[in-house]
Amino acid sequence: MRAAEPAGAGAAARKLAGLSPAPNDAYAQFASFMLRDAIEEMLPKSDSGAFGEGFAGGVWRSMAAEQFASIFTQHGGLGVAEMMRARAA
Repeated sequence: MRAAEPAGAGAAARKLAGLSPAPNDAYAQFASFMLRDAIEEMLPKSDSGAFGEGFAGGVWRSMAAEQFASIFTQHGGLGVAEMMRARAA
């Protein structure tokens, strides 16, 4: 038996898949790198205890920022990659 799918979920998934940049897209990778730094600055600092203490907390914080930036970039980001791509053409 197949699980029920919300109305339009398939169409939404296909639309989001079309927004994903190519894995070797240098412009998208650069935009993701910029976003990672910005997001990491916005996350709670290691002394807040949200990600743990010491070195491990810093690693978890950095990994979380990287994942947030990657997902954000895959779904359109801020348009940095598109602006750079347009200027290079």
